Amino acid sequence: MMMRTPLAVSDFDRFAKYYDDEHASYTDDLPMWEGFARHAGEDGVLELACGTGRLLVPLARAGATLTGIDVSPAMLDVAREKVSRAAQDGRVTLVEADMRTYDLGRQFDLVMVGLNSLMHLETRQSQREAIETAARHVRVGGRFVIDVFNPDDGLPDSAQEGQVYLHCLKVRTDQSQLLHFQSLSVDRGEQLVTVTNYYDDVDGDGLVRRHLAPFRLRYLAVGELELLVEQSGLRIEDLYGSYDLEPFRHGSPRIIIVGRRR
Repeated sequence: MMMRTPLAVSDFDRFAKYYDDEHASYTDDLPMWEGFARHAGEDGVLELACGTGRLLVPLARAGATLTGIDVSPAMLDVAREKVSRAAQDGRVTLVEADMRTYDLGRQFDLVMVGLNSLMHLETRQSQREAIETAARHVRVGGRFVIDVFNPDDGLPDSAQEGQVYLHCLKVRTDQSQLLHFQSLSVDRGEQLVTVTNYYDDVDGDGLVRRHLAPFRLRYLAVGELELLVEQSGLRIEDLYGSYDLEPFRHGSPRIIIVGRRR
């Protein structure tokens, strides 16, 4: 019997409180997702690994009806507060679940997993399970869209590995500061990137509290991802290399794959 590796929920909970400090203003991918969601009908949209609701809230405001699942209670708590504050409770349903094993008992016009979230599953088998489970939740004629970085373009070189870089500096309205340092290492045999995050929370008096939040990402080559989608029973409809939906080519920054249920 194959044993399923449990997701390290605490890894996601550790940086839930900092995620929006760094990512709330990130909207590079939003027009693309708005375009996909615009074609969703009454069966709505399912977002996997929805996190703090970075995409859920603006898509709901644009008129979509969405269900978001995430394995992290802390991430969902932040998302729930944001959805309520945006008065979108009637359009957004949040579910705590593992994206490999959930069963919502219904299908959707669009299932989406954005911004490298599939890569938080650290084995090929786990990624296969997530894609197969997602495919079962796509209605006939519906689409499943995955967005991950292209390892041909996005991996650090050997000189960068192990170095600590300032990744983000944010000054909050109360004059406290968040400094986010990050260090990367790559196991090319296992296709794993280990990301070590150091969050330095500096209060108005200069007191520093450091929080450590490591996680790992399993990257995929484009051919491997295409194969997993096809094996799930979906037909690959499009393959893009950027958020402008340019055709994928060697060196493209993103792998954005669109599978359709026949």
